[in-house]
Amino acid sequence: MPSKKIITIILPILFIIILLSVIVSTGFTHDKTVISQPDSTVTNNKEDTNSTKTSTVFPKSKNNYFWIIGGFVIVVIICIIIYYYLKHADKKMTEIFQATIIDDIVSGLIPGVSLNKNELQTIIHNLIINNTPLPLSLKNLLRIEYQLERKNPDIVIRTVIVAVEKEGNVVLKKITSELSWDDLPKKIRHSFITEQKNNLFYSLYPVSEVNNDITG
Repeated sequence: MPSKKIITIILPILFIIILLSVIVSTGFTHDKTVISQPDSTVTNNKEDTNSTKTSTVFPKSKNNYFWIIGGFVIVVIICIIIYYYLKHADKKMTEIFQATIIDDIVSGLIPGVSLNKNELQTIIHNLIINNTPLPLSLKNLLRIEYQLERKNPDIVIRTVIVAVEKEGNVVLKKITSELSWDDLPKKIRHSFITEQKNNLFYSLYPVSEVNNDITG
């Protein structure tokens, strides 16, 4: 099944190609030769052996420039719209990706803490997104990380791992989700492609010098 983002890009490109084809075919008019009877009124007349007159109609350069300039303006506007659309779409996708990771972290913490879900979501959001220091109410939180495993070109398995201390022991919670390749932020897809790996690892807490970004 083709990627939704690829389709989103291909369709406008096809539209631009069609638009340019129309502009070129309309703007650049080929010379036309009109054959008329002797009593017709024509310009640039040439009389042939059969006493008919021919008139050559030349394209109007002003109309050509109008179509060319207008076409390029339209193409530029369309490209700008596509750019900002894709930028907004990736930003929205990143926000959703972040929110689902935070939800997984919260679900892993709830059994071992006295805070409710809303309080935990606020704390974890501030910890992960805003780098706010961890409050004393979560002093038993030891580690947060997540792993991404690309099972096939369309499916990625995300595993969020939360480590907490409970009664002197380390308790690990693992929350696994299945994601579509199209649901991954652009940075993560880029990492998969450039690193040529099927597994990626990210450490969110404590903050690591490498791979500590929730968006990859």
